[in-house]
Amino acid sequence: MIGDITPSVTYRGDGNTTVFPFSFAISGADNIRVAIYDTATERTTELSRDYFVDVQAKAVHYPGYAPGQSPAAAAQPPKLPNGKTITIYRKTPINQLTNLGGKYPLPAIEGMSDKATAILQEHEEVLSRTVRVAAGDPRTPEQRLTDLQNYVSEAKSSAGSAAQSAQQANDAKNVAASSAAAAAGSANAAQQHATTAEDRRVRAAASETNVRRMEENVANMQRHIDGARAETGRMEQSTRESARNAKQSEEYAERYAAGAWRAASEIEGSLGGGMFEYDEDGDVMPKEHPTSSLLYELDEDGDIMPRSR
Repeated sequence: MIGDITPSVTYRGDGNTTVFPFSFAISGADNIRVAIYDTATERTTELSRDYFVDVQAKAVHYPGYAPGQSPAAAAQPPKLPNGKTITIYRKTPINQLTNLGGKYPLPAIEGMSDKATAILQEHEEVLSRTVRVAAGDPRTPEQRLTDLQNYVSEAKSSAGSAAQSAQQANDAKNVAASSAAAAAGSANAAQQHATTAEDRRVRAAASETNVRRMEENVANMQRHIDGARAETGRMEQSTRESARNAKQSEEYAERYAAGAWRAASEIEGSLGGGMFEYDEDGDVMPKEHPTSSLLYELDEDGDIMPRSR
Protein backbone atom coordinates (compact mmCIF):
# COMPACT_ATOMS: atom_id res chain seq x y z
CA MET A 1 0.00 0.00 0.00
CA ILE A 2 1.08 3.53 -0.73
CA GLY A 3 -0.74 6.43 0.85
CA ASP A 4 -1.33 9.91 -0.61
CA ILE A 5 2.08 11.40 0.01
CA THR A 6 4.37 13.78 -1.84
CA PRO A 7 7.59 11.94 -2.76
CA SER A 8 9.85 14.91 -1.97
CA VAL A 9 10.91 17.07 0.96
CA THR A 10 12.88 20.37 1.18
CA TYR A 11 15.00 21.77 4.05
CA ARG A 12 16.62 25.17 4.53
CA GLY A 13 20.28 25.26 5.31
CA ASP A 14 21.46 26.62 8.67
CA GLY A 15 25.20 25.90 8.50
CA ASN A 16 24.94 23.07 11.08
CA THR A 17 22.47 20.37 10.00
CA THR A 18 23.88 17.47 7.98
CA VAL A 19 21.11 14.83 8.36
CA PHE A 20 17.87 15.31 6.42
CA PRO A 21 15.10 12.64 6.90
CA PHE A 22 12.36 11.73 4.41
CA SER A 23 9.05 9.86 5.03
CA PHE A 24 8.05 8.49 1.63
CA ALA A 25 8.69 4.87 0.70
CA ILE A 26 11.53 3.85 -1.59
CA SER A 27 12.52 0.54 -3.09
CA GLY A 28 16.23 1.27 -2.84
CA ALA A 29 18.85 3.97 -2.32
CA ASP A 30 19.12 4.48 -6.07
CA ASN A 31 15.55 5.85 -6.06
CA ILE A 32 16.70 8.97 -4.14
CA ARG A 33 17.74 12.17 -5.89
CA VAL A 34 19.24 15.23 -4.11
CA ALA A 35 19.19 18.83 -5.39
CA ILE A 36 20.69 22.05 -3.92
CA TYR A 37 18.92 25.37 -4.68
CA ASP A 38 20.75 28.72 -4.30
CA THR A 39 18.30 31.51 -3.48
CA ALA A 40 20.86 34.17 -4.49
CA THR A 41 21.36 32.88 -8.03
CA GLU A 42 18.02 31.02 -8.34
CA ARG A 43 19.93 28.05 -9.74
CA THR A 44 19.40 24.35 -8.91
CA THR A 45 22.28 21.86 -8.85
CA GLU A 46 21.57 18.13 -9.05
CA LEU A 47 24.07 16.26 -6.86
CA SER A 48 25.84 13.11 -7.98
CA ARG A 49 28.26 12.86 -5.05
CA ASP A 50 28.97 13.98 -1.48
CA TYR A 51 25.71 12.56 -0.06
CA PHE A 52 24.73 9.22 1.51
CA VAL A 53 21.27 7.57 1.65
CA ASP A 54 20.55 5.67 4.86
CA VAL A 55 17.71 3.41 3.66
CA GLN A 56 16.98 1.95 7.11
CA ALA A 57 16.83 5.37 8.82
CA LYS A 58 15.14 6.93 5.75
CA ALA A 59 17.53 9.91 5.84
CA VAL A 60 20.06 11.63 3.59
CA HIS A 61 23.43 12.76 4.99
CA TYR A 62 24.90 15.88 3.33
CA PRO A 63 27.74 16.08 3.20
CA GLY A 64 27.85 12.33 3.81
CA TYR A 65 29.58 9.18 2.64
CA ALA A 66 29.29 5.42 2.99
CA PRO A 67 31.12 4.05 6.02
CA GLY A 68 34.87 4.07 5.46
CA GLN A 69 34.67 6.17 2.26
CA SER A 70 34.84 9.69 3.68
CA PRO A 71 37.47 11.88 1.90
CA ALA A 72 39.70 14.37 3.70
CA ALA A 73 37.86 17.29 5.29
CA ALA A 74 39.42 19.69 2.78
CA ALA A 75 37.85 17.70 -0.08
CA GLN A 76 34.32 17.79 1.41
CA PRO A 77 31.79 20.56 0.68
CA PRO A 78 30.71 22.80 3.58
CA LYS A 79 27.58 22.14 5.60
CA LEU A 80 24.45 23.51 3.93
CA PRO A 81 24.57 27.27 4.68
CA ASN A 82 21.83 29.86 5.02
CA GLY A 83 20.51 30.99 1.64
CA LYS A 84 20.51 27.45 0.21
CA THR A 85 17.97 24.62 0.39
CA ILE A 86 18.26 20.86 -0.06
CA THR A 87 15.47 18.87 -1.75
CA ILE A 88 15.25 15.09 -1.44
CA TYR A 89 12.90 13.42 -3.90
CA ARG A 90 12.12 9.98 -5.26
CA LYS A 91 12.60 8.94 -8.86
CA THR A 92 11.45 5.36 -9.38
CA PRO A 93 12.24 3.62 -12.66
CA ILE A 94 9.08 3.21 -14.73
CA ASN A 95 9.13 -0.53 -15.29
CA GLN A 96 7.28 -3.70 -14.24
CA LEU A 97 9.56 -6.68 -13.74
CA THR A 98 7.28 -9.00 -11.72
CA ASN A 99 6.04 -12.18 -13.41
CA LEU A 100 2.93 -13.49 -11.57
CA GLY A 101 2.85 -16.76 -13.46
CA GLY A 102 0.16 -18.33 -15.65
CA LYS A 103 -2.51 -19.28 -13.09
CA TYR A 104 -5.76 -17.41 -13.52
CA PRO A 105 -6.35 -14.53 -12.76
CA LEU A 106 -2.68 -13.68 -12.29
CA PRO A 107 -2.00 -13.13 -15.99
CA ALA A 108 -4.82 -10.59 -16.14
CA ILE A 109 -3.57 -8.82 -13.04
CA GLU A 110 -0.05 -8.72 -14.45
CA GLY A 111 -1.46 -7.40 -17.71
CA MET A 112 -3.15 -4.50 -15.90
CA SER A 113 0.08 -3.70 -14.09
CA ASP A 114 2.00 -3.83 -17.34
CA LYS A 115 -0.53 -1.51 -18.97
CA ALA A 116 -0.28 1.02 -16.12
CA THR A 117 3.50 0.90 -16.40
CA ALA A 118 3.29 1.53 -20.15
CA ILE A 119 1.02 4.50 -19.59
CA LEU A 120 3.47 5.94 -17.04
CA GLN A 121 6.31 5.52 -19.50
CA GLU A 122 4.31 7.39 -22.14
CA HIS A 123 3.65 10.18 -19.63
CA GLU A 124 7.35 10.29 -18.82
CA GLU A 125 8.18 10.66 -22.51
CA VAL A 126 5.71 13.53 -22.84
CA LEU A 127 7.01 15.20 -19.67
CA SER A 128 10.56 14.91 -20.95
CA ARG A 129 9.58 17.25 -23.78
CA THR A 130 8.11 19.90 -21.49
CA VAL A 131 9.61 22.86 -19.65
CA ARG A 132 9.67 21.87 -16.00
CA VAL A 133 10.52 23.61 -12.76
CA ALA A 134 13.69 22.17 -11.22
CA ALA A 135 13.49 20.23 -7.97
CA GLY A 136 13.81 22.55 -4.97
CA ASP A 137 12.67 25.65 -6.89
CA PRO A 138 10.32 27.54 -4.53
CA ARG A 139 8.43 29.23 -7.34
CA THR A 140 5.43 27.65 -9.02
CA PRO A 141 5.33 26.76 -12.72
CA GLU A 142 2.92 29.68 -13.28
CA GLN A 143 5.36 32.08 -11.67
CA ARG A 144 8.20 30.69 -13.74
CA LEU A 145 6.06 31.03 -16.88
CA THR A 146 5.48 34.69 -16.02
CA ASP A 147 9.21 35.10 -15.46
CA LEU A 148 9.85 33.45 -18.82
CA GLN A 149 7.41 35.75 -20.57
CA ASN A 150 9.06 38.76 -18.94
CA TYR A 151 12.45 37.45 -20.00
CA VAL A 152 11.21 37.06 -23.57
CA SER A 153 9.81 40.59 -23.59
CA GLU A 154 13.03 41.97 -22.18
CA ALA A 155 15.01 39.90 -24.66
CA LYS A 156 13.00 41.32 -27.55
CA SER A 157 13.52 44.83 -26.23
CA SER A 158 17.21 44.12 -25.79
CA ALA A 159 17.33 42.63 -29.27
CA GLY A 160 15.73 45.80 -30.66
CA SER A 161 18.22 47.94 -28.76
CA ALA A 162 21.01 45.66 -29.92
CA ALA A 163 19.83 45.96 -33.53
CA GLN A 164 19.70 49.75 -33.19
CA SER A 165 23.14 49.73 -31.58
CA ALA A 166 24.37 47.47 -34.37
CA GLN A 167 23.00 49.89 -36.97
CA GLN A 168 24.60 52.80 -35.15
CA ALA A 169 27.82 50.81 -34.93
CA ASN A 170 27.62 50.07 -38.66
CA ASP A 171 26.99 53.75 -39.39
CA ALA A 172 29.88 54.65 -37.14
CA LYS A 173 31.98 52.04 -38.94
CA ASN A 174 31.10 53.60 -42.30
CA VAL A 175 31.90 57.06 -40.96
CA ALA A 176 35.14 55.71 -39.53
CA ALA A 177 35.94 54.09 -42.89
CA SER A 178 35.29 57.40 -44.64
CA SER A 179 37.39 59.20 -42.05
CA ALA A 180 40.11 56.60 -42.46
CA ALA A 181 40.05 57.07 -46.23
CA ALA A 182 40.19 60.84 -45.79
CA ALA A 183 42.98 60.43 -43.26
CA ALA A 184 44.85 58.19 -45.70
CA GLY A 185 44.41 60.83 -48.41
CA SER A 186 45.62 63.51 -46.01
CA ALA A 187 48.54 61.30 -45.06
CA ASN A 188 49.46 60.85 -48.74
CA ALA A 189 49.15 64.59 -49.34
CA ALA A 190 51.22 65.25 -46.24
CA GLN A 191 53.83 62.79 -47.49
CA GLN A 192 53.91 64.52 -50.85
CA HIS A 193 54.25 67.90 -49.15
CA ALA A 194 56.97 66.47 -46.94
CA THR A 195 58.78 65.12 -50.03
CA THR A 196 58.42 68.48 -51.79
CA ALA A 197 59.61 70.30 -48.68
CA GLU A 198 62.58 67.95 -48.44
CA ASP A 199 63.44 68.55 -52.10
CA ARG A 200 63.20 72.28 -51.54
CA ARG A 201 65.30 71.98 -48.44
CA VAL A 202 67.95 70.04 -50.38
CA ARG A 203 67.90 72.61 -53.18
CA ALA A 204 68.05 75.43 -50.64
CA ALA A 205 70.99 73.74 -48.93
CA ALA A 206 72.71 73.36 -52.33
CA SER A 207 71.96 77.01 -53.14
CA GLU A 208 73.28 78.02 -49.75
CA THR A 209 76.45 76.03 -50.45
CA ASN A 210 76.79 77.69 -53.86
CA VAL A 211 76.24 81.10 -52.28
CA ARG A 212 78.95 80.38 -49.72
CA ARG A 213 81.28 79.28 -52.52
CA MET A 214 80.48 82.43 -54.51
CA GLU A 215 81.08 84.51 -51.39
CA GLU A 216 84.41 82.75 -50.90
CA ASN A 217 85.30 83.35 -54.59
CA VAL A 218 84.30 87.02 -54.26
CA ALA A 219 86.40 87.28 -51.10
CA ASN A 220 89.34 85.65 -52.92
CA MET A 221 88.86 88.02 -55.88
CA GLN A 222 88.67 90.94 -53.47
CA ARG A 223 91.92 89.81 -51.87
CA HIS A 224 93.51 89.53 -55.32
CA ILE A 225 92.18 92.99 -56.23
CA ASP A 226 93.45 94.42 -52.97
CA GLY A 227 96.82 92.72 -53.59
CA ALA A 228 96.87 94.07 -57.15
CA ARG A 229 95.97 97.52 -55.91
CA ALA A 230 98.71 97.30 -53.30
CA GLU A 231 101.16 96.06 -55.96
CA THR A 232 100.01 98.82 -58.32
CA GLY A 233 100.48 101.30 -55.53
CA ARG A 234 103.95 99.96 -54.89
CA MET A 235 104.70 100.04 -58.62
CA GLU A 236 103.33 103.55 -58.89
CA GLN A 237 105.42 104.55 -55.90
CA SER A 238 108.43 102.84 -57.44
CA THR A 239 107.68 104.54 -60.78
CA ARG A 240 107.39 107.90 -59.09
CA GLU A 241 110.59 107.25 -57.23
CA SER A 242 112.27 106.11 -60.47
CA ALA A 243 110.96 109.22 -62.24
CA ARG A 244 112.30 111.36 -59.43
CA ASN A 245 115.61 109.54 -59.58
CA ALA A 246 115.71 109.88 -63.37
CA LYS A 247 114.86 113.56 -63.07
CA GLN A 248 117.53 113.98 -60.45
CA SER A 249 119.99 112.04 -62.60
CA GLU A 250 119.07 114.15 -65.58
CA GLU A 251 119.50 117.28 -63.50
CA TYR A 252 122.76 115.94 -62.14
CA ALA A 253 123.89 115.08 -65.67
CA GLU A 254 122.88 118.50 -66.95
CA ARG A 255 124.63 120.18 -64.10
CA TYR A 256 127.61 117.92 -64.55
CA ALA A 257 127.61 118.52 -68.28
CA ALA A 258 127.22 122.24 -67.75
CA GLY A 259 129.97 122.12 -65.17
CA ALA A 260 132.16 120.04 -67.41
CA TRP A 261 131.38 122.30 -70.36
CA ARG A 262 132.13 125.33 -68.32
CA ALA A 263 135.29 123.78 -66.89
CA ALA A 264 136.41 122.70 -70.30
CA SER A 265 135.53 126.10 -71.73
CA GLU A 266 137.37 127.86 -68.96
CA ILE A 267 140.36 125.63 -69.50
CA GLU A 268 140.00 126.25 -73.21
CA GLY A 269 139.72 130.01 -72.62
CA SER A 270 142.59 130.12 -70.18
CA LEU A 271 144.79 128.35 -72.65
CA GLY A 272 143.93 130.87 -75.31
CA GLY A 273 142.23 128.30 -77.55
CA GLY A 274 140.30 129.17 -80.64
CA MET A 275 136.84 128.02 -79.53
CA PHE A 276 135.84 130.09 -76.47
CA GLU A 277 136.31 133.56 -74.97
CA TYR A 278 135.09 135.55 -71.95
CA ASP A 279 132.28 138.09 -72.42
CA GLU A 280 131.84 141.37 -70.57
CA ASP A 281 130.37 139.59 -67.54
CA GLY A 282 133.25 137.20 -67.29
CA ASP A 283 131.29 134.21 -68.57
CA VAL A 284 132.83 131.77 -71.08
CA MET A 285 131.05 131.98 -74.43
CA PRO A 286 131.79 130.40 -77.88
CA LYS A 287 133.66 132.67 -80.18
CA GLU A 288 131.82 134.24 -83.05
CA HIS A 289 134.31 132.65 -85.43
CA PRO A 290 135.72 129.60 -83.60
CA THR A 291 138.85 127.91 -84.86
CA SER A 292 140.61 124.74 -83.87
CA SER A 293 141.13 123.73 -80.21
CA LEU A 294 142.86 121.06 -78.17
CA LEU A 295 139.60 119.83 -76.67
CA TYR A 296 136.89 120.72 -79.24
CA GLU A 297 136.29 120.77 -82.95
CA LEU A 298 133.62 121.83 -85.39
CA ASP A 299 131.35 119.15 -86.89
CA GLU A 300 129.91 119.19 -90.42
CA ASP A 301 127.15 121.61 -89.35
CA GLY A 302 129.62 124.02 -87.78
CA ASP A 303 128.63 123.11 -84.19
CA ILE A 304 131.27 122.87 -81.43
CA MET A 305 131.66 119.24 -80.32
CA PRO A 306 134.23 117.51 -78.08
CA ARG A 307 137.16 116.40 -80.11
CA SER A 308 137.04 112.68 -80.87
CA ARG A 309 139.99 110.67 -79.81
